[in-house]
Parts: sequence; structure tokens; C-alpha cells
Amino acid sequence: MLRKALLISLILLALPVAYLLTWPVGIEPVIWQVPPNPGYAGIHAENQRLSGVETFALGDNEEPEDLAVDNRGRIYAATRHGRIVRLQPDATKPEV
Repeated sequence: MLRKALLISLILLALPVAYLLTWPVGIEPVIWQVPPNPGYAGIHAENQRLSGVETFALGDNEEPEDLAVDNRGRIYAATRHGRIVRLQPDATKPEV
């Protein structure tokens, strides 16, 4: 009895699998030719816009995450350790 149920289960499983394996597909594959690599061109072209960036010495603090300037020209930088460093308008004398 168990053999008969197992055989029927296998047949019922094999029929849909066989049908799906022989299913006609209306898609014809084509070969796609990869276009040549244009390199760094267009919006990805190299530029020098950040070459004149000035860096500020923050003392022993590192990795400023945000900058702000108050109405007196002082620069405030929030570091990754949660400290706020204040610099004078000429970017000197860092204070925590």
C-alpha cells in the first residue's frame, strides 16, 4: 500500500516537471555586443574642482562630520567622537 502511494506521488510530481521542461518558449536568444569602454568621459571625466580645497588643523580631533560658521566668522566642526571644535575666522586656535 505504501509503495503504491509513493509511486502515484512520484508520477504526479514527474508529470508537471516533464511538462514544464518541454514548455515551448517564444524567446530566441541573441548575441549582445558589449560597447567599448569610453573611460572617464562625460559626467565621469576627471576634474580639478577640489584641488584648491584648504584643510583646517583640528588639533588632536579627527574626522569632522559637519561644519558651520557663526555670524562672527568662527568655524565650528563636529567630529566623529561627538566633540565640537571651534576655530577662529582664520582657521587657527582650535578649541574643544
